[in-house]
Amino acid sequence: LCRLATWFYPFNSDHWLFYYIGRILGKGGVLYVDAWDHKPPLIFVFNALMHLLFGGSLILHRIFLTILTIFDIYLFYKLLQIFKKNFKQIFTDKITKIGLILYVFWRNLSQFTSNGNNTENFGIIFVLLMFLGFFKYRETKKWNYLFLSGLSLSILFYLKGNFVLLSLPIVVELLIQNYKTIKKLVLNFFIFGFPLALHSAFWVLYFYSKGALNDFWIGAFLFSSKYLKSTWLGDVSPHAIFILILLPLLIPVAIFAVKFLKDYKPALKDENYRFLFSLFVASLILAAGMGAFYPYYFLILLPSFILIILYSYSKFLKAKNKNYYLAIAILLLGMFSSFIISQKQLYNYFTGTTKREITGFQAIGDYIKNNTKKNDKIIVYTYGATLYRLAERNSASRFVSASVLLLDEREGYGFNFSQTFIDEIKKNKPKYCVFPKSEDDLYMQNKKIVNYIKENFTEEKVFDEFVVLKNKVF
Repeated sequence: LCRLATWFYPFNSDHWLFYYIGRILGKGGVLYVDAWDHKPPLIFVFNALMHLLFGGSLILHRIFLTILTIFDIYLFYKLLQIFKKNFKQIFTDKITKIGLILYVFWRNLSQFTSNGNNTENFGIIFVLLMFLGFFKYRETKKWNYLFLSGLSLSILFYLKGNFVLLSLPIVVELLIQNYKTIKKLVLNFFIFGFPLALHSAFWVLYFYSKGALNDFWIGAFLFSSKYLKSTWLGDVSPHAIFILILLPLLIPVAIFAVKFLKDYKPALKDENYRFLFSLFVASLILAAGMGAFYPYYFLILLPSFILIILYSYSKFLKAKNKNYYLAIAILLLGMFSSFIISQKQLYNYFTGTTKREITGFQAIGDYIKNNTKKNDKIIVYTYGATLYRLAERNSASRFVSASVLLLDEREGYGFNFSQTFIDEIKKNKPKYCVFPKSEDDLYMQNKKIVNYIKENFTEEKVFDEFVVLKNKVF
């Protein structure tokens, strides 16, 4: 029931952007050269695998992504069992069952899951594997478990660089447990960090062999670092609306966190509390460093938030005072509000402006398919890659989404993407360009590209929100 809105998430989402680039990669294309977006490579590798396994079937994609969600729910259950074993007086049977319910509930709401295909949805699996590997190492002292924990860390880094902040509790524990013996300390960190070094060497050598090392650096890391600054300044999206969407989760978490932090004295004595404390600090740092408050960014923090709620819930439960009932009431109200908010995407699928937009996109896609050959290329000058999917035609430029072109030009990042875009249009000669109808459209701000398109394309077909322009060379 909670995941229903995710299953019916509107078609025009980031899903097709990641899938489009993954499909190009799966067919032998070079990432950041033949198709570009500002993410490290693994999200596109996973989408390449989805293409090879399931083709372009959205139903099969969502079944697969749901299976992955069931897997990370199982991993969270295993993590709860570890805390139940180590925190016997806190994580009782009742508490761990409540934790699993809370995780399943919030994990599947559409504002946090989005379309199911993004770095956070894949990343949460490896966050949990990283923790489980470390706890298994702490229990058995077998190095292979620490190596597997480090391997999960390396995958997190190449999904999104700032995810590595969630390794802070492991780093803290390794330091505290081994600081007295330098040799042991170095060995522990070497084993934990070696997979990341090995993984990095692979990508550096791969892109070097393709002559695309600089493209890799810009696409995977440098552009995103500049983008982060823009998002913090509010130049990309308004913060207020997303904060309001997050409040039904963040308010209960904040209330339970206050109770949790009051027990700070055991932090240096009890390794289990210390782990939770470090994890919560890492989560706060990551939340503060996200730049934007897109709710799905916070999916990766759910394990931390749920564990904090459980710890404090147990404390409230033992106290049985008025604060207990108030905290539970706020938690339940937050859950109810979050569920109502999540249904917006279900509504958008069946009606409203989003439904009208996708209907218009479908008409444009059909028109392009009927008036082009399979190998003809096109340009879609708007956000995302939905129209490339609907038209079943490839982009004449590596820059699939107009958003990165606008950001580079407007914010002065200095990558000169707009000129590269124009040069690739000249070289690849797309037959059609799908162009915004309104002069007030956001992407009309990029005058360099807008002026070039207006000079070299002529109007052929007008739709509700877009115009199909034909290249003058045809």
